[in-house]
Amino acid sequence: MTESAPTHLEIRAELERPEIYSPRTRKLWRALDYLWGYLPAYRNTRSGRQRARQGKVMLVVVGVGTMIFGGSAALIALGALVAFVALVAPVRELKKRSVHNRLRTLAADRKRPVRRPGKVVFDGRRLELHDEQTMLRRVLVDRPGRELVFRVRDDKMCAGLRPRSGNKRQAIWICAPELTLDDVPVAYAGGLARLSDQEVDAPAFIDPDDWRRLIELLGEVVR
Repeated sequence: MTESAPTHLEIRAELERPEIYSPRTRKLWRALDYLWGYLPAYRNTRSGRQRARQGKVMLVVVGVGTMIFGGSAALIALGALVAFVALVAPVRELKKRSVHNRLRTLAADRKRPVRRPGKVVFDGRRLELHDEQTMLRRVLVDRPGRELVFRVRDDKMCAGLRPRSGNKRQAIWICAPELTLDDVPVAYAGGLARLSDQEVDAPAFIDPDDWRRLIELLGEVVR
C-alpha cells in the first residue's frame, strides 16, 4: 500500500471477475449429440410403441444378418454395431430431447472466477476500483444515499460501498482474509449475512491491514 496523503490511499488488490471458457470435452459432447440425433425416436402412444417394437426387431434382423452373411471384417463389425443400436433404439421422443439438451449443456461455454491485478483508490471523496488499464467504477462517498454494508464471503470479511441506485454493477466490494467481527465497526457488527452472487460481480481482495485502514477512513465519512 502506498499512502501519499492522510486522505489518499492506493491499495494493491486482486480483482475477481467471471471468465467465459470452453470445456476441453466440448468436441466429445458435440460428437455424441450429433450421433444421438440419428437414433430413431417414437411417440409414447400405442401405435408409436408398436412401431418401436417393429423397428427394434428389424434392426436386430439386419444386424445379425449382416454379421452372418457379411463375409468381411468390416461388414461383420457394421452388423454388430447395428445389433447393438437395437438395444437402445428407438427411444422415446421426450427422452431424445432430454439427452439432446443435456449434451448441449455439457458442450456449452462456462464461467469461472479469475483474479487479476488491480487497485482500490480512496481520496476522501470517492472510492474507485481500477484494473490494470482503466477505472471500472466509482462511488462518491460524500453524496447522500450511499451505504456502507458488511458481509461474509467464504472465510473473508467484505465491506461494500453501494451508491444510491443500489445497482450491483456500480457498488464496490472489498474483501480480506484473516478478519473477525472485531474488525467491523460496532454499528455494523450485528448478525452479518453472507455475501451472495446477486450482490457482487467484481470483488476486490486486499491485505487485512489495508482493509482495516480503508474502513477506518470510510467510517469517518460515511455515517
